[in-house]
Amino acid sequence: MSESFHVPDDMIGAFNRLMNRIPPELREDETIRGKALSFLKLGGEPLARQWAETMKKSFPDAATLFKRPVREPQTDDAESADAAETAEEEVVAEEDEAFASEIDDDIVDPAEFD
Repeated sequence: MSESFHVPDDMIGAFNRLMNRIPPELREDETIRGKALSFLKLGGEPLARQWAETMKKSFPDAATLFKRPVREPQTDDAESADAAETAEEEVVAEEDEAFASEIDDDIVDPAEFD
């Protein structure tokens, strides 16, 4: 251990056990050792072991989240905003008309029963 890196006496055993779980090429790295000690202090040996196991796993550099390409965001120009509002208003109006026609079909004229 370097002079600037100090493990408390009560954590030496846990720290050494954790260092045995870390890949050999990373054991001498000061940042890794510092992170290991931080995980030991914050969450104890179980959390530090979890962190060490996560370090061993390989993750893909690029992951595909969507099968189809994501649409490009629209620009904030006024014309596209107006067009979007108009299209939304048209959809709402069509839905209102459809709902109103369903309600009208259910209304019965009382004069038909006399």
